[in-house]
Amino acid sequence: MQSERGKASRTICLSQDAAVTQNYLTYSCRTQEETDPSFGPAPISNLEGTTGDNAPDKPDSLVIGFGPIVPRWDVTPPGGTKLQYFVRVDTFPDDDKAKIAAKEFQAAADSWVKLKIGLAFSQTPDRESANFYLIYQANTEFDEGVLAQAFFPHEIDQDVIVFSDAFEGSNTSILKEIFQHEIGHILGLRHEFAIVGDDMGHKPEGFGAKQFLAKNPKSVMSYNIPPKMQDSDRTQTIEFYKLPNGFMIGNSPVTDFQLKIRRKNR
Repeated sequence: MQSERGKASRTICLSQDAAVTQNYLTYSCRTQEETDPSFGPAPISNLEGTTGDNAPDKPDSLVIGFGPIVPRWDVTPPGGTKLQYFVRVDTFPDDDKAKIAAKEFQAAADSWVKLKIGLAFSQTPDRESANFYLIYQANTEFDEGVLAQAFFPHEIDQDVIVFSDAFEGSNTSILKEIFQHEIGHILGLRHEFAIVGDDMGHKPEGFGAKQFLAKNPKSVMSYNIPPKMQDSDRTQTIEFYKLPNGFMIGNSPVTDFQLKIRRKNR
């Protein structure tokens, strides 16, 4: 997310002048601009026998997909899949900010967990068992206004980053909403405008973005400030996670990825 005075060309989440004027305008996110992502562990199954358009009568719009695939988490294990995160308190300037970030991140995660798609998030005190870290990073002149950054299911050794500007002015009051947007990426969702752009001037991002079900410019995955979860975000994410592994959306197969422990040296 990014402020008007610091428009990043990469994918992180920023608020336009939110830290300075409190006029919430648009939300800019860096999570999906990586064109050479590091792919995670091999998909859980091969895709033999999958077809093209499995449901041509369905309206194609969540925006999903990355490159040649539509990455998603494997939620088939008994009891579902739990992503565990470790809060790198050592990266924060003080314990209070670390506690605020952890609290708001978990609150945002819980709002997605309520969908009962088979995914859960929990903080772990054991760094060795974490799938990703929640870390703090100071903004620089190159990412001024950036508030947060996350990752997609197919990427490994990636983290959720909360930037120093997220604690400036009134930005802390919308941290939960900012994290809701970022967790959408973790679930496999892309920006609402990734295919055709939007009326606010955001250009298409491409990289294999696919439409799934009904379009909603007010989606939490749009660049609205503060981002707000819509009923369509909830219902469409549920439908997305009901699809079988290998389901073809256009010419891209839904591809389930299994959890991997984050390597400490990356």
